Amino acid sequence: MHRRFADADPRHIAELRSTLESSAAQLAAERRTEKDLKQLDALLVRREEAWASGDTEAFVTADATLHMAVVAASHNDVMTAMYADLGEVLREWLRADVGEALTPETYMDHTRLVDAIRAGDAQAAAEEAAGYPFVCRALRFSSPASGG
Repeated sequence: MHRRFADADPRHIAELRSTLESSAAQLAAERRTEKDLKQLDALLVRREEAWASGDTEAFVTADATLHMAVVAASHNDVMTAMYADLGEVLREWLRADVGEALTPETYMDHTRLVDAIRAGDAQAAAEEAAGYPFVCRALRFSSPASGG
């Protein structure tokens, strides 16, 4: 899949991520188990620790793992498999967003997402997840060079 999407318009990737992650988060809020919540909590902590360490690759891995766990908590096997297939595309996307160094401008808190899933608030979980793919790319989408 990575080769298929290597030259894709970044907006199209953002739209795919937004749609897929929003739907998955909504389903996760409706279907999550206690085991899912424990895993999401642990992965959120791991993501924060990776950020604090300043290790970009550790953060990319931790963030991607958290997103995968949200999709897995949807308990939709087809959605989970599709998201897993897109894994390297999504990690490349994140690497491009955070760049070579972790900076405050590229940080996005994911606590509200996990909290919405825990609360069973499907709408809040979906809305939170839907915005992530567009936040870091917003400047690129609106720059004159991007045509957006």
